Amino acid sequence: MNIIKQMSEQGYVVISEVINKKEIDIIREYYKKILERNNLSTLLPTDVLKSPDVFNTILKDKVVTAIRELFSRDFSLFPNFTIRESVYIPWHNDAYFLPDEVINPEVPLQFMQCAIYLQDNDPELGGGITLIPFSHRLDQPTVKSMLNTPQAYEKVIMSKAGDLILWDNRITHRSTYPDKAPDNTKLALQWTVSASERHNESYLQYLQDRAQCSMHVSDYLLKSPKPYFADMPNVRYPDSFHQDSLNIHGRSCLPSTRVKKSAV
Repeated sequence: MNIIKQMSEQGYVVISEVINKKEIDIIREYYKKILERNNLSTLLPTDVLKSPDVFNTILKDKVVTAIRELFSRDFSLFPNFTIRESVYIPWHNDAYFLPDEVINPEVPLQFMQCAIYLQDNDPELGGGITLIPFSHRLDQPTVKSMLNTPQAYEKVIMSKAGDLILWDNRITHRSTYPDKAPDNTKLALQWTVSASERHNESYLQYLQDRAQCSMHVSDYLLKSPKPYFADMPNVRYPDSFHQDSLNIHGRSCLPSTRVKKSAV
């Protein structure tokens, strides 16, 4: 099954080995370094931008090519890129705040969540994403009913360290919880992309509002992401970007992709 058909039917795809062990180690070490300084389990976007080795991972040809193929067009990158540690979020949907015409199961894919997990996803030790396949094609009442017995529908997405997982943001999903204490730190490089022109500004406003308001299930976790949302207005293109990243952006892979300016 090609990735366009799989995304349409199942709501997710796995692109294997977009980064190698050396690149994984670089990202993990950078996260550890920043954690010692600010003690945030969700890295600030501006901290990610300070390391071109980390940020440029989301500009890799294999990543950009897959996203473009799924959207069948160029796309926008939002200022919510981060590295997250052991953030276990219960069942949720990242699209329900968007207008009905975006959430509508019949409309084409417009918003997509992206994650490169930096360890294998193991049903016992956690470390990735569990979702309800096809739920992006179902209405909210149906999904709510399914969540009464999610074990009957859920699927643990098996992925290896360095794999890229892309999912339709209308799909209902959760973190893969560990059944026992993990033997390493669970990390993921995450970001959001969009093929939408019309609804990008409303998405940016939503991100901005979350710095002040609790609007998503993850906002109620003990590891509050609010500093991460408060930092997003500090991401400005091109001023916030390392010259190396700008060279990649302008050289080949993202000539029309818009890294959105501050939401404020």
